[in-house]
Amino acid sequence: MVGAVTIVINVVISIIRFPITSVNAPWKVYFVALSLPAFGLSVGYSVPKILRMDSVYARTVAIETAVQNFPLCFAVIILSFPRRYLVKIAFLPFVSALGVIICCTMLVLFYKLVKKIKKRKESYNSKNRRTLTNGDAEQAVELKLISEDVNRKV
Repeated sequence: MVGAVTIVINVVISIIRFPITSVNAPWKVYFVALSLPAFGLSVGYSVPKILRMDSVYARTVAIETAVQNFPLCFAVIILSFPRRYLVKIAFLPFVSALGVIICCTMLVLFYKLVKKIKKRKESYNSKNRRTLTNGDAEQAVELKLISEDVNRKV
């Protein structure tokens, strides 16, 4: 919860400090800047999975690919150019940074939702699972031995 509040505060302070409304950009620029992180996430997850990486590593690569070091880009821009040009120069990285924050937040919420659903499903299955009695276990062993014997004969 504290992380979400911190993200919201950072976004509000950034919008106040660098007002993006003063930049007259076409909708295509906004679309590309906001969709670039989603594209990075999808490619960054798909390629490692195609290469048979573990899901934990694939998620890490996806997040790193989506982020693309925009904080470094901001630092270079802020330290290199006069303040009067910062709004126009930092516009694309700023909108892309907002896209990263939005996209990664949605990814985390989706991940937590899926994890919660799986946990509930496992809990439900464990409650409804029937325990084997001694007779059931003996019968299961007999059936397995019979099926192995049949497979050997065929």
